Amino acid sequence: MEKNKKFLFFAATLIIIAAMAEGALRLYYHLRNSTFHPSKAAYDTVGEYYGKYTTFPMMEYSQHLGFRPIPNFKGKGYNTNADSFRYDITFPQKKPKGEYRIFVVGGSTAWGAGVKQDQLYSRIAEQELKAQCVAPFTARVISAGVGAFVSAHERILIIDHIAKFEPDLIVMFDGWNDIWYGYQGILPGETIDYLNVAPPLQRAMPDRISIKPKKLDTLKPPSYNSHFFKLHFLLKQTLFRLKAVKEAEEFEQLALSPESVLEAYLKNIHVVKDFSSRINAKLMIYLQPSIYSTKKNLAVYEKELMERYKFYVNLVKYNRTLYKLFRERVPRDAKKENYLFSDADNSIYREVKAVFADQVHFGDRGNRLIGKHLAKILKPALAQKGLTCINLTGAL
Repeated sequence: MEKNKKFLFFAATLIIIAAMAEGALRLYYHLRNSTFHPSKAAYDTVGEYYGKYTTFPMMEYSQHLGFRPIPNFKGKGYNTNADSFRYDITFPQKKPKGEYRIFVVGGSTAWGAGVKQDQLYSRIAEQELKAQCVAPFTARVISAGVGAFVSAHERILIIDHIAKFEPDLIVMFDGWNDIWYGYQGILPGETIDYLNVAPPLQRAMPDRISIKPKKLDTLKPPSYNSHFFKLHFLLKQTLFRLKAVKEAEEFEQLALSPESVLEAYLKNIHVVKDFSSRINAKLMIYLQPSIYSTKKNLAVYEKELMERYKFYVNLVKYNRTLYKLFRERVPRDAKKENYLFSDADNSIYREVKAVFADQVHFGDRGNRLIGKHLAKILKPALAQKGLTCINLTGAL
């Protein structure tokens, strides 16, 4: 009887300690992600930080794309129109005379994760163009980005959806996601089950659906949000960091070759280029900045980010190798195939303060710089369509 009492006392003590530790850990992450969140260094607006506004919108099933933002939806810091674009109003498919339409496709950075609607780079670019281009012509810059999309998704979105709206210029604001999936051993164009819908489908129809095993999950740090018990997350994070060096050998075997990632990317560009020519639209590749491959002198917070993400096994090396390849080969291909290329890193590299909110997204400061740069480099293309803009300068 005495032993049972001691055991129960010991067990109760452990439970209380664990509960206190769990509570303390949750409080720490809550404070870090709100009041004391270091990502506020990437924002000009006081009180804002990455995660304050929705970073991944509510989605609906799409037969061709897998998923896309729910239309006519208002979320925290964003809203979509009736056609699933992150744009304030719904406009007709038929373009009125004098209107110039620019659609920006890509992943979550193109969607604008990290900022609210009025801070979005595309909104800023549109405001700049409207202020500097002579009436009766006007311009719309529409964010058609979708989180986790790669160039293969963009190709389908452009051909099956955006083309209906008579675009004058299509901007593929991308690069990062294609490289990210290459790091995970997935070519852009293969099945990318970002929302993890395949497992329940396989369980419901085990005789009809098979699932390829995920290749490089062991090379990515555990996610805080995917663990209900934060002590479990802390334990897995610690174990991951201890084994990260050993896993580098596995990475070398499973990550795709840089050349294969580039070739798959260029294949999608060529399809879009051919199609855009048929609908009388111009194509621009706007290479998305990467904290690992930027010319920017990193601010203190950005250096802290580099330290935080170093536990992604060989990601920095892989990312830099691919960005170097993209910067060498895509501009040459653009000249050969007659589409436009611009490196969005040119919009941010002179900024002394932090612009990266995490390894891939931007705060309002970065969105403002990108928006102004995008408007500047679009002006020559606008001029070819007969749109007269002041300050028509700036190289791509």
